[in-house]
Amino acid sequence: MRSSYSIVAALSLLAALLAGCLGAGEERVLGIDATGTVQGLVYFDSNGSRQPEEDDPPAPGVGVGLVVSGTRDTLARASSGANGLFRISRVPVGSYDVVVDSASVPDSVQVVLIDPPDITVSPDDSIAVSIALSFPKLSVADVRALPPGQKVFVEGIALNARETFGDLSVHLAGSSAAIRVTRVKPATILLGDSLRFLGTTAVQNGQPTLDDATTFLIALVEPPPAELVTVALAAAADAGRLDAALVRVDSVTVSDTATVAGDYMLTVVDASVPPDTLHVVLDGDVGFVTAPFAPDSVLDVTGLLVPVGGAPPRWRLKPRSEGDLVLRR
Repeated sequence: MRSSYSIVAALSLLAALLAGCLGAGEERVLGIDATGTVQGLVYFDSNGSRQPEEDDPPAPGVGVGLVVSGTRDTLARASSGANGLFRISRVPVGSYDVVVDSASVPDSVQVVLIDPPDITVSPDDSIAVSIALSFPKLSVADVRALPPGQKVFVEGIALNARETFGDLSVHLAGSSAAIRVTRVKPATILLGDSLRFLGTTAVQNGQPTLDDATTFLIALVEPPPAELVTVALAAAADAGRLDAALVRVDSVTVSDTATVAGDYMLTVVDASVPPDTLHVVLDGDVGFVTAPFAPDSVLDVTGLLVPVGGAPPRWRLKPRSEGDLVLRR
């Protein structure tokens, strides 16, 4: 979608169009005494903000039409030029819906914004319309339900920094679910960052992920609290509901320890009936002091649930720092 025109240049041209100075991507309504003009900009929303910004390139060759409100009658059509601008002249007074010819939009993207989607033309009007093409922007829960291979935007709150774990994965919390974002491209991501990721849906160890992701920072907010669960619920992520989520298990007893691939693994149990076990992984890249966590020690653990696959599926709990571990005895 890139061109030699910047979005700033295209917007400047649009302002000139509105002043009646220039024409671009213009198509006239023939045979009707026109009383107004509709013109605008079609651009590719590269960061998911749903508004034109300097880094957003114009989108040429996109068909735009005016449909008489309440009908299926297309009054006029135009196509965006190399600068993303279009113009429809001699538009009769009346109300219209602004539509985009779907055949002119690349298969990998969709129309995500028409602003305004409907217009009323008055005598001598010059009405500006902004049209954005991009990838869909979905909730975390909706992204989890997609098949692999879909490129999407998703927003949420970072439950860990990008540099926390050696695999550079980030757990992202939405309003009702969480997801792991893997192969995150270089970016400064801190705990509590409100983020927008652009990535491709994938599956890892049987659970949905967002892969090969680019980061866009929105704001710094308060991270959500951990959900208190039992060992059994954590080990099964509550039948997958808590995959990638931040949870806490209290008063668990260490039954065994082991060093596995450079990580220190605690096997813990609680007083639940029937009993179950949960593996707590102290990531070797975090730099935990592991000496206090010996068999028979009792602790509270906060961490992120990471799937390991299997049948039935199982999860491990990964603390993010020493502050996620509270030794009781």
